[in-house]
Amino acid sequence: MIPQKSRVVFQARIRFAGATPRRSNLICHFILPRKIDNGRFQKIETFNPNCHVHYLRINDEADLDRDVVNWLKQAYRVGQQEYLA
Repeated sequence: MIPQKSRVVFQARIRFAGATPRRSNLICHFILPRKIDNGRFQKIETFNPNCHVHYLRINDEADLDRDVVNWLKQAYRVGQQEYLA
């Protein structure tokens, strides 16, 4: 975990996730190996074929569901650079 002035990022070999607190919610992002078509994502940015940043707004604790856990696990594997193997 790397705390910064306005956010926190999580890194294994490379950064794989982060969160920025807002007044009424939390903006999270995950670096995933492929684009995921899910209406919960506010925005998706592509940096290379194996690096797609997905932005998600968390409004309350109920938003931290099984999907978010799975995306975080996938992002951690990106952070470990498993896609290079």
